[in-house]
Amino acid sequence: MNRTVVLNVVGLTQRLVGAATPFLSDWCASGMSIPIRPVFPAVTCTAQATYLTGKPPSAHGVVANGWYERAQQRILVWEQADHFIQAPKIWDAARLLYDGFTCASIFWWNNVGSSTDYHVAVNPSGGGASPGSQLVFTQPPGLRETLHQECGPFPHCEFWGAATSSRSSEWIAGAAMVLEKLLRPTLSLVYLPFLDYNLQRYGPDIDALRDDLRTIDLLCEQVISFFRKRGVRVLILSEYGITFTKRHVLLNRILRDHGLLSVKRIQNTEMLDTEASEAFAVVDHQVAHVYIRNKTRTEEVSRLLASIAGVDAVLDHAGKKRLGVDHGRSGELLVVAQADTWFPYFYWLSDEHAPYLARVVAPRHKPGYDPLELFEVELPANAFGITHGVPLDPSLIRGSHGSLTQDEEDLPLLIAEHSNFLPATSLSATEVYEVILAHLTR
Repeated sequence: MNRTVVLNVVGLTQRLVGAATPFLSDWCASGMSIPIRPVFPAVTCTAQATYLTGKPPSAHGVVANGWYERAQQRILVWEQADHFIQAPKIWDAARLLYDGFTCASIFWWNNVGSSTDYHVAVNPSGGGASPGSQLVFTQPPGLRETLHQECGPFPHCEFWGAATSSRSSEWIAGAAMVLEKLLRPTLSLVYLPFLDYNLQRYGPDIDALRDDLRTIDLLCEQVISFFRKRGVRVLILSEYGITFTKRHVLLNRILRDHGLLSVKRIQNTEMLDTEASEAFAVVDHQVAHVYIRNKTRTEEVSRLLASIAGVDAVLDHAGKKRLGVDHGRSGELLVVAQADTWFPYFYWLSDEHAPYLARVVAPRHKPGYDPLELFEVELPANAFGITHGVPLDPSLIRGSHGSLTQDEEDLPLLIAEHSNFLPATSLSATEVYEVILAHLTR
């Protein structure tokens, strides 16, 4: 079995490979790069679960980065537990082919408690909503101390939030190289998210991203050179492409305006009341799962949402089935934004009634994804006593993803050393699983 490392360079597309990325450009020229037809929705956890299982969301169950768990009556966002992926993973198949197979998952999502031999996972709440908590989880547990000694403490505040930088991805890359030297995994899965941050802030603007592109290019060169010297095959892939956005749609406020969404008033702030709401949206970039209490009102809610400027499609059961996302975790409806639009989670009608969590970096504790956590502004006097925090201006976000782009320049990429592992033109997200297996076994 051929030892292989998979580098997940988030947001990498053909549009971004060029003069600012000389190493990656040469890598494409010397091997083979091919666009990936992304899974729907084209978001992180869904894409990764599809790559690891070869199955669509209808089979593996990861229908977005977050959803409403009906049995628990709560919204789950950025959960890390492996059991949320409800299909066998690639390492399960590889172990059947090779007795000595081992796998290391380094910062890929949904890997806490997984059956990988080694894993390193971020604690999304560490340094944010839970100060003093563990910044990373590892298996075996003692690996955390080894990585701390070799790489220093994980720079959690630079992994997500206004202070994001390349240091978090550099730490992850360093951890992957430490595991390779100490443990020599057969398959190493390495997540490098740095490029994604300014893509969301500025969109795919080459001039604004030039320094970022050069930084990720140098990091890829360092990591690839290290692994190749050790006889490890290399695959580079990404999960989605980001497109420019120029507007936003506040689905939850629209549902509230029509008497469908309810809130709880706590002092002067408002909290989403999912139990009392007739309908609410769990938003994720350019997609939103809409959960409807009384199913007889589904058509009514669908007509309302379809009439909104910026909404590209409202998928019912048949539409979800057609796109492979007909799973019990999905909303009764799935709303898709147009390519130039994204969905903030906001449900309050006035910013003075926004909850405390809206102003802080707390990705697991909000009822939807919040890219505004990538910014920080000075706040007016408020009852919470915080002077700086997350802004509430959705127009700051210039790039998003989730809907299925039609422009090949904006599709995620897979770059392989050898063209014999790839089809001639493009491959689907579910086929990435077979490409990784081929690298291991041929």
